Amino acid sequence: MLLRKLEQFFDSEASGGIVLMVAAVAAMFVANSSLYPLYDGALSSYFSVTLGEKDYPNL
Repeated sequence: MLLRKLEQFFDSEASGGIVLMVAAVAAMFVANSSLYPLYDGALSSYFSVTLGEKDYPNL
């Protein structure tokens, strides 16, 4: 039942905007809370993805 509701939600055109707004509000909340050091560390970290012998740095 829950899976079906989620599937219907993500099939709608508004779902992308709603998810983006929720993510922005969550980011503002975390950036202005005691979790800021964790948030800042995640934003300033670097990582790369390696597929076979091809490396994609700084994604």
